[in-house]
Amino acid sequence: AFQEPDSQFFEERQLLEYYWHIKRAEQALHENMTPYGVKLLYRALALDGLYITAQMRCRCRVLLALAGENVAVECDLDALLARAGQCTDPKRRLEILAAADETNNETWNRLRADALFELGQYEEAAAAYGMTRQDIHIYGKLEVCYRELGDYKKAYEYACKQRQEA
Repeated sequence: AFQEPDSQFFEERQLLEYYWHIKRAEQALHENMTPYGVKLLYRALALDGLYITAQMRCRCRVLLALAGENVAVECDLDALLARAGQCTDPKRRLEILAAADETNNETWNRLRADALFELGQYEEAAAAYGMTRQDIHIYGKLEVCYRELGDYKKAYEYACKQRQEA
């Protein structure tokens, strides 16, 4: 049995407690038990230990932000972008990206544009694609965006650009 203070197992106990809170919070949020999930996330965030990394704290803050809490998501942007890049649900991807408003970041803009495109929000997607470096894949998506918006002149321009690159 664990008895405090126990310097040998304290760090491991903190890590296990952190994971317990996070997993239970995710389950609670999934089951629409938001207040309970938020409470567990705050408890996880309050834990401190050698093995609780900045990336783990970022995950906790992102979950709090997704649950509607007004928290600063001070975390590694690369970790956040990697998480958004792995997300297959475009709505969820937008929620993750909203945790860091990085309009000057190429990857952030591209992930956001792709999510908007997948949701059929073509006007917003075209604007977001306009903030990225353009290539053959973007040209095809911009062609679709403008065709869906009824701007056939722009759709034709991007179809021509796509054909030139091919």
